[in-house]
Amino acid sequence: MFLNEGMFEGVRVLSAESVRAMAQNQTAGQSWYPFPQLQFGLGWDSVAAPGLQAEGLRCWEKNGGTAFYGSDFFVMPDEKLAVMITGASNTYGAGALAERILLNALVERGTLRSMPQPLVRSSGQPHSAMAGEVAAISGVYGSYDSILRVTAAQNNGIDVAQWSGHGWRNIAAKWQLDSDGSFVDPNDTSLGYRREEAEGVVWLVRRFRANYGHYTLAFPVGQRLSAAPALPDAWQNRLGQNWLLVNEDWSSVALAMGDIGLRLSSVPELPGWIVLNDAQPVLPDGSARTRMGLTIPVNWGRDLLQLQVERRNNSDWLNMNGQRFEPRDTIPELSAGVHVVAVRPNGDTAWRRVPAGQVQIRGVQTSWKLYDNEYRLVAEAETDGEAKLTNGHGWLGIWGEPNAAASVSVSALT
Repeated sequence: MFLNEGMFEGVRVLSAESVRAMAQNQTAGQSWYPFPQLQFGLGWDSVAAPGLQAEGLRCWEKNGGTAFYGSDFFVMPDEKLAVMITGASNTYGAGALAERILLNALVERGTLRSMPQPLVRSSGQPHSAMAGEVAAISGVYGSYDSILRVTAAQNNGIDVAQWSGHGWRNIAAKWQLDSDGSFVDPNDTSLGYRREEAEGVVWLVRRFRANYGHYTLAFPVGQRLSAAPALPDAWQNRLGQNWLLVNEDWSSVALAMGDIGLRLSSVPELPGWIVLNDAQPVLPDGSARTRMGLTIPVNWGRDLLQLQVERRNNSDWLNMNGQRFEPRDTIPELSAGVHVVAVRPNGDTAWRRVPAGQVQIRGVQTSWKLYDNEYRLVAEAETDGEAKLTNGHGWLGIWGEPNAAASVSVSALT
């Protein structure tokens, strides 16, 4: 349909004008654009896919995926050639495989003389950075899923570390200034970090080899953050506490991925900020809610979260973008013996803390999942079943219609 300007098997799906409009570069004329290698179209991630543009060829690209699949779609209108690939994983490299298929096809038909050579590791000639250049990029940067810290290293280089919840872990050490203004890996100059500023916001931009590996891309991966006013006492008292998710369906992606918990913490270098699950920083907005504090173009500025406190039974429940979380320290613990556990009247999940041992669940009206203390899924079923929890304690969730009950038996391991 795209190759035939909107026609598919004699049926017009789109007008030719619509197909051409989709392929127009929507970033043209912007006063500042953080990643010129991607030229957004209408629906297309890029109307000049960089892996093909590097070979002087026009190509439209759309990438997509979730936790469970990854896809890429390339259309080359001048070559009347396209490839669509999808697979049941987001780690197999859909883009790299699709590019490789296209490039090989172009070699076979003679459009390209040979396959492009992937970039190889090469040592650069580091420039002597001034102290001011190091200071300009230094700081703490936040994104939707990580917190990074850039600090001065020996020989006027930089170190980049990522916050883990227990401290900082180096992910780049002694990277040196290169001729293009990026601080690069001394052993692989295709990898680098640089500072970018626009409208008073400073971003950390990371450069990396992309897809088939014969070119690089650069994206803003963090926004530099400043200290905020002191946390209100109510939020200060919530730091270090944990909550469990109660209003997801038994079959939801969140539960399948083990995303059942919420923990609030802080980073010493970011006073006044609240950190969600040691990853995303948010700002308090009074004593009962937070607001987003990040403005990052494209990927690392997505999936931003907000919290709203709901007071229930003298405890603070949290609502995060529609997901409700129950304080973990209010969840009852099941001792050895037989217990009846009922889904809440509003249909919320019934959580119970269980000790290491044998757990049996009976009650065909309900389904259940058992996680260990690190929220790794141990066992699950939509029917009666049993499971072993071998170390420490875990978390048993019961799902079903409101007030549906299950009989849970807990006993020592045999």
